[in-house]
Amino acid sequence: MHPTTSEQNFTKVETFMYDETTKNLKSDEVKRIQDLMRSPKPWEIWKKNDALMGQLEFARMVQVDGPWDHKPQIQDLVGIHKGDGLFFQQPGTDRQVYYDMWSNLHFGYIGKAAGIDDGALMAVPNIPTPLTGGNDVTDDMYVRAGIDMFNKYGTNMTFEQFGQGVNQLIDQLAAAQQSGTQIDQLRLGYK
Repeated sequence: MHPTTSEQNFTKVETFMYDETTKNLKSDEVKRIQDLMRSPKPWEIWKKNDALMGQLEFARMVQVDGPWDHKPQIQDLVGIHKGDGLFFQQPGTDRQVYYDMWSNLHFGYIGKAAGIDDGALMAVPNIPTPLTGGNDVTDDMYVRAGIDMFNKYGTNMTFEQFGQGVNQLIDQLAAAQQSGTQIDQLRLGYK
C-alpha cells in the first residue's frame, strides 16, 4: 500500500523538524542563551541578571510567530493552514497527530540544550501570555518528550533517535487517551 498524503506529510514534517532542531542546536541564538544561562562567578556581579535575560531571549525565539514557532512553517511546508489536514497520519498506524506537537518537541529539546532547567521549561508554557499562547496536557507531554530526548541523546541525536522519540511520544499519547485522559490532538482512524 502506498503512503497516503497525510503519511507523506508526517514524514516530510518529521524530516523538517529534525533538520530545524539540529540547525538550531548549533545556532548563534542557542550559544548566546547558553552563555547567559551559565552561572556567573562570584565576582561577576554584573552578570546576576543574565539567566533572566537568557530566558527572555528564549521566549522571544519561541513566541507565537517567533523564529522558532514552527507552526506557520509547517503549514506552509504542507500547504495546509487549517482544519483536519493538520492532523498527520503516523505512517503504518491508524494514529493521526496534530501538527502542534512538533514545535513543542523543539521547545523542550532546544530549551534544555540552551541551558534552561526542566522546571522552567515545564512551567513557562503554562502561564497564558501573548508570547506563548495557550497550553494543555498534551503540550506538557510534548515539551517533556523534547527534554527527555535531549537528556537521552544530547547534542548528537540522530534522525533515527529523533524518530524513536516521536514514536514513543505518540505511544504515550495513545496510552493516556486509552486511560481516559482527554487527548484531542490524537485521533484514531485512516485518512
